[in-house]
Amino acid sequence: MADCHGVPSLKKLAKAVLGIDIQQGEHDSIIDARVALRLYLAVKKKWENDIKRYRH
Repeated sequence: MADCHGVPSLKKLAKAVLGIDIQQGEHDSIIDARVALRLYLAVKKKWENDIKRYRH
């Protein structure tokens, strides 16, 4: 799922986490932004807790 730097693409994350296919055909930055927000909201609690835990 990751690229050569170990970072998964938005397209692959959208499919794995949200079960949706994006970036088929023409690229749409608005759809990318909406999907990025949906991904964040899907993991918000864990993400925020991890940030708090590692900040201290």
